Amino acid sequence: MIISGIGIDIYSYISRSVNRFSVARTISKAEQMVAQDRYTEAIALYEKAYAKISSAMNDDKSEILVAKIKNNQGLCLSKRFEKTKDVLDFKQALSLFEEAYAVYKKIKNGELADQTEQNIKILEKMAEV
Repeated sequence: MIISGIGIDIYSYISRSVNRFSVARTISKAEQMVAQDRYTEAIALYEKAYAKISSAMNDDKSEILVAKIKNNQGLCLSKRFEKTKDVLDFKQALSLFEEAYAVYKKIKNGELADQTEQNIKILEKMAEV
């Protein structure tokens, strides 16, 4: 699975507003949770960051950051699905990956679209087992 690097996008996002620092901090905490295999906590933090960003989305930079958050939430759900085989985790992960993929295609970012497509294929293979 490929986690989307968010660092540069966070910097660009927060450089436009001091209030956005809390979003960057939330995403950073989420990435720490992912590194510690604490996926449920990471998902909650990504949801918190998404809520803050989506209410103020007005450009491609915000949109790509949201897509990366969705990809990373999908990754967390995929990891959880791998352990539990909970169909709800599979469906949510697939939906999040598909949303991220659609954004990457819309903004013509082939590299991130390809990475997300790879995540979808890995998730689908997990479901076959």
